[in-house]
Amino acid sequence: MTEEENAEKDTLAEEGFSDWQRRHFQAFIKAMERYGRDSLDKVALEIADHTEEEVREYAAVFFERYMELKGESQPHSPLTYRADVSQMPTSSWIVSKQARLS
Repeated sequence: MTEEENAEKDTLAEEGFSDWQRRHFQAFIKAMERYGRDSLDKVALEIADHTEEEVREYAAVFFERYMELKGESQPHSPLTYRADVSQMPTSSWIVSKQARLS
C-alpha cells in the first residue's frame, strides 16, 4: 500500500471498531446465521469480550455498511431485507468479502 493508503487505513481503524478482531467478526457472522438479526441478545452471548450493547452497535454499522465490502456487485442482498436465518448468506461468503478489504 502507498503511504496515503496506510494513513487512510490507520485513520479508519481509529474511527471504527478497533477492539473487534477477526475472531469476533467470525463469531458474529456465525451467531447471526444461527439466531438471525432480530436476536442480537443471543448473538451477543456468542461474542467473547463484548457486551450486548457493543454487539448491537457493531450490528447496526455492519448492516448499514456491509455493501461497501469489495466485490459486492448486487444492489440488493438477502441481508438488506430478510431476517430469516435460512435466507442469509453463509459465513464463508461474508468472510471472503471482508478478506478483500484487508
